[in-house]
Amino acid sequence: MCKIGRNDPCPCGSGKKYKHCCMNKELPELGDNDLFRVSAYGSEVFTKAELDKFNRIFIETTADEKFEIWKTGQGYMVKDIVPLENTMLAKGYRTMELNDIQRQKLIKHNLQYESQYIETHYYFDGIVEGGHFAWERVDGFTSSKGKISKLYIRQALDSYLLNVNLLPQKGEFKTVDEFLQTGLSIYTETNKLDFINRDGKLFFEDIQVFAILSITDKESLSIDEMISMVPKEYNVSYDIVIGHPIFILKIQGGDLKISVINEKVINVAKLKE
Repeated sequence: MCKIGRNDPCPCGSGKKYKHCCMNKELPELGDNDLFRVSAYGSEVFTKAELDKFNRIFIETTADEKFEIWKTGQGYMVKDIVPLENTMLAKGYRTMELNDIQRQKLIKHNLQYESQYIETHYYFDGIVEGGHFAWERVDGFTSSKGKISKLYIRQALDSYLLNVNLLPQKGEFKTVDEFLQTGLSIYTETNKLDFINRDGKLFFEDIQVFAILSITDKESLSIDEMISMVPKEYNVSYDIVIGHPIFILKIQGGDLKISVINEKVINVAKLKE
C-alpha cells in the first residue's frame, strides 16, 4: 500500500499538509476499549450515550433519506444530506414506532427497559434498526419517512474513507467477539490468517489488532484502488462477512496501520490450541 508522508499534500485536496489535515482524522471513533462488542444491548440497538462517543453518526432510511447528526452544547445538529434541505438544532433524537419484536429485543438485552410511548407512538431514546428516526425541533418532533436501514460512522485513514456500519450485516457473517477468548483463523482463497489471543487481545503477525473490518459492497479491490493517493470510499462492517475482503487495523508503536487482504473470506474458525 502506498503511504502518505506527514508533510505531503493531503489527498483530500484541501491544500494543507497531510499532518495538519486528514492524518488521524476522527481516529478516536475507533478508540473504544471494548471495540469488538459495540453495544451492550445487541448490535441492532444503540443508546444515545453509546453514540455520543462518536464525533458524528450517519443514518440512512428505506425512503433514500440520509442524515448526519453530531452533538453540540445545546443538544444535537441534524443535517439533511439527501434530500439536501437544511441543518437544524435538535434538543434530542429517538427511534419512533417500534414494533413488538423490536420491543422484545430491547427487553431481552436491557431488563430495566420499559415500553415508552407518546400518545400512540412507542419510542426508544436512541437508534433501533427498522424504526423511524425522529428528532425534536423547536416546534416539536418530526420523523423520517422511511425506516432506519443503516447507521454508520465515517473514518478517514491513509487513502481510505471508511463508512463503518454499526448495524448487523445480512447474509453469512461472523462476529469477532465470538473468538476473543480462543483466537481465530480466517481462511481466504489461498491463505490462512491466524489471530492469536494474548491476555484478551488479538495479535496478527505479532502486532496487536485494533479491528477487523469487512468491505461489504464488493468482493475484491483493484490494484489501482489499493495504491491510489486519492481517497476511496468503502462501506465496511465490524463483522467478518463471508465472500468479501477485509481490512485489518493494527497498532504498532502507538500508530494505527492498515493491511488489506484482497481475497474472499471462505471461512472463520477458532484458532486451534
